[in-house]
Amino acid sequence: GLQSSPAHSLAENVDGFVDYLDMHGRALGGGGSVPGDMAYTRRWSIARIDSDANLIALRACVWERAHLAGAPEVCLSTARARRP
Repeated sequence: GLQSSPAHSLAENVDGFVDYLDMHGRALGGGGSVPGDMAYTRRWSIARIDSDANLIALRACVWERAHLAGAPEVCLSTARARRP
């Protein structure tokens, strides 16, 4: 199943909650070391919503290499129910 992410997983690269893409959108892997040909960084978070263990919030954000220190280019969010 999905594991909750650390609270800072959207603010910095956290192993297991980040991956890198080249300029064509091809995956380059994840983890702490940033590939030299990385064009985009994708980070995501997974969190329980309130005390309901069956409802989780998913959020993913993408940064361009040149703007990694600033605001993300795009963020998507959704809420999902866990399956029993």
